[in-house]
Amino acid sequence: MGIRILLVRMIEDELLKWRFRRGSRDALARIYEKYIHLLLSVAMGLLNDPHEAEDVVQDVFVSFAKGADGFAMKGSLKAYLAQSVVNRVRDRVRRQRNRQRRVDALAATAGEHRPDSLVARIWSSIETGYPVRIEGEYARDDGPRHFAYVQDQFQWDVELDRSLFEPNVPAGYIDISPDEW
Repeated sequence: MGIRILLVRMIEDELLKWRFRRGSRDALARIYEKYIHLLLSVAMGLLNDPHEAEDVVQDVFVSFAKGADGFAMKGSLKAYLAQSVVNRVRDRVRRQRNRQRRVDALAATAGEHRPDSLVARIWSSIETGYPVRIEGEYARDDGPRHFAYVQDQFQWDVELDRSLFEPNVPAGYIDISPDEW
């Protein structure tokens, strides 16, 4: 009985791949339904963060959907998608590690003014994706410091009158700004 089920699943995957290569949205939807839970489990096992795992799996499916024209995979669809998730997680971890190295290098050049430790949290609006609250704490030799910044009334992407920002050049100095901003 187990071999029969395995053969049926393999045949279904081959049919789904064939239909997907020919542009079937139904095939893509069925592939998504069939493998979403497995792929989320793989990503969750590697990242241990449900939001990051969802982002990775979404990225994989978006890339997969965009690549339908050039899709020429010969092996297992399940293995292909799982490996895509693993690769995407590795890329994400590598980018985060590189970003942390840049932050550490910047902190090292900040000299004596840098905090001994820093923890910051940023909340973003679901609608816009823009930050709405930033809070953090840092420790220095003279004790802990806390900060919080709320941007609940801030308007993004607002056109501002450039004349509001005209430089006030003191006497004896020359304005070298371009004539047209």
